[in-house]
Order: sequence, then structure tokens, then C-alpha cells
Amino acid sequence: MRFRKSLILTGLTALVAFGLILSGCSSDDDQPTTNRNTDPTNQMLDMVTAQVHVQLDSVVSHFETGLSMSQVKSSGGLENGDSDLRLVTLPGEDAEVSDGWYVWVVGDLGVSLGDLRVDSMQYRSGDDVLDDALGADGLVYKHAFVSNATDTSADFGNISLDGDLGFTGTDSDTAMVAGTFEVALSSKHIFEDSTLWQNWDIQIAVTDAQVAKDGSSWDTGCPCAGTAEVTVEHSYQKNSFPPILTSWTYNVTFASGSLQVDVVKENLNTSYEDELCAQ
Repeated sequence: MRFRKSLILTGLTALVAFGLILSGCSSDDDQPTTNRNTDPTNQMLDMVTAQVHVQLDSVVSHFETGLSMSQVKSSGGLENGDSDLRLVTLPGEDAEVSDGWYVWVVGDLGVSLGDLRVDSMQYRSGDDVLDDALGADGLVYKHAFVSNATDTSADFGNISLDGDLGFTGTDSDTAMVAGTFEVALSSKHIFEDSTLWQNWDIQIAVTDAQVAKDGSSWDTGCPCAGTAEVTVEHSYQKNSFPPILTSWTYNVTFASGSLQVDVVKENLNTSYEDELCAQ
């Protein structure tokens, strides 16, 4: 099933992208290039911006995942007992089977880490919960992903991600998306002459993002409008030197696949534009 395959691919992509950011490796294409007005004395800016963009890319991929599930109604909806989908109680909530939560649990994504992904989805018609996709005009999509290294004596990167998105207008040509993502990252990298530790606490709040339907189907999660606020707490430590602690706020405006971003940090205000995804 396309959705189940996307769970595995998205998890692996997140690990690869996270590894690139942690090691400080990124191509020039990964960096915003237009209307930059940066403070050259702030050496953390490019690294934090690259990490923010990795997480925004991940959020947009989950826009697409949620919207793709709204199309299941065209084939008659989901039923309890489907080989890939199970109608079960959502972990951690007082939900009954009749509340309509579909939950996917994917463990061991084929990498040498302890990985677990849980995705939950519930169809809605207005504020009413539906048992299947028929008659739905929205849905709630929850995503959790955890990847913990089994050996922390060598290089490692741990990820914990928790997302909660609400979709409305999925029966129209333009859907609205709002919700939050919470991301915690930690890593250690050992080099020939040094050891580097990093910790990230990233909070993403999406407000009224709009995604336009491509013809008759939801084949993209690329936002054409809306806003997001990204807050970042970052710790960077080299060897036994005291860690460098920084706090950042990225105010993001979506516009036809592009981003307008204002960055706020103590003693720094900067802005730039960049491409996010193809419309």
C-alpha cells in the first residue's frame, strides 16, 4: 500500500537528513540564497537555518501523507481488518474502537538503531468523528517517530518527533492545515582531534497553511499560503569547553511553494526568501 511504503521511506529520509546536519555537511543548494541579510559574526546561523529547513521539509511531507489519506474515500473508505490498516484505540487516549482511529505501527525500519514509528488518523465531518472516509471533509493525523542509538560510545544521533495535524476542506480544491510538531535531537560526533555534542529542541506551530489540489487528486503537500513559527533551543559543545546555548525564532510565511522567513535572536535580526517545494 502506498501509504505504508511512505512511512518507511519518510523515516529513512529523516535519518539521512539528520545525519547530514549533525555532521555539518550540506551542499550550497541546501542553503537559502536570496535576500540574505546575515550577521557574519554569527557563526551558528547557517547551521541552525539548515536544521530548520530539514524539519520544515519533514512537516510538508506529512501534509502530503495526511492529504493522500483523504483520497481513500474514492475507493470506498477504510474498513476494520484491512491488511495494512487497523481500527484500534489510539495509545494514550480514552478512545474506543468506534471513535474511528486508524493506527499504523512500524518498527525496525532496516537501520541499526532502535526505531519506532506510530501514525494515527481519524476522519471528520465538521466536528463529528466518522468511522470511515465516506462523507469526510477533514481528518486528524498524528505522527510519532523515535530513533535511539544502541551504542552511544561511538558516533550517534537520536531523534524524537511528535506531530499533530488537523486538515479541513479535504472535499474541496484547497485544504487548510494547522497543527504542531515537536522535535528533540541529540548527537555525538568523534573527529580526529575533537568530539562534538549537539542537542536540539525544535517546536513548530503551523497556522492556516493552505494546500491546493493538483487536478482531481492530492498529489502534493506543498503549501501555497499560511504561516508557521519555529522556535529552536540549541546546545553546541566541543570537547570539554562549556556548551554554547542559543535560542532562535523563525517566523515563516508560505507563498506558492516559497518561504519568506524572519529570524529573531538576541542581537540578531535577519530575513531571507527560499524555495520550499514545487507547486
